[in-house]
Amino acid sequence: MFRVKFSPKINTTTYLKLENIANGIRIKDNIGLVLVDAYDQIVLLEDTALMYFIDEREHVSVSKEVLTPTRGAFSLKDFQIKLQNLKTDAAGTTVDLRISVKGIKVIYPPGATTQRRILQTQELDNKELFKLRVTFRACDLGEIFKEDNTCQECSSGTYQISNNSKASACIPCDTSRMICQGGRR
Repeated sequence: MFRVKFSPKINTTTYLKLENIANGIRIKDNIGLVLVDAYDQIVLLEDTALMYFIDEREHVSVSKEVLTPTRGAFSLKDFQIKLQNLKTDAAGTTVDLRISVKGIKVIYPPGATTQRRILQTQELDNKELFKLRVTFRACDLGEIFKEDNTCQECSSGTYQISNNSKASACIPCDTSRMICQGGRR
């Protein structure tokens, strides 16, 4: 679980890193994110809060672009990051995705003026919390390189053991001698 410091006044950028990601392959690991305040307490968010990914260069797609929290935590699981319109393999490419939130409600101290409430609410909406820095790798064993420069896992009943990141076809299994469960399994 990543803990991201949250404050309307923070202007520094925090980077979370995802490295060794294959372009177009589903990421099955669960990445949990919670926002914490200046006292390191989890900021409880209502179901109306949203976290979303923004690619300023508009050449990255994320299969889950908008997340809603559960008891203050955002969970990113079974998702895909894909570079689009590439003319070559994505290996070694690094991109930064801005992560912003919308709909966070602030609890104000008694006696706070209406003007102060409006100003703070505007500061919180669409605030960039951190950046997700993604570094891509070449296709690996159990994956094939597709024409759109993405990787695809071999399906169950097929394999690919060539160390060539440009392998373009999975090979059917000889079921009398092996078991192929797809991908690297």
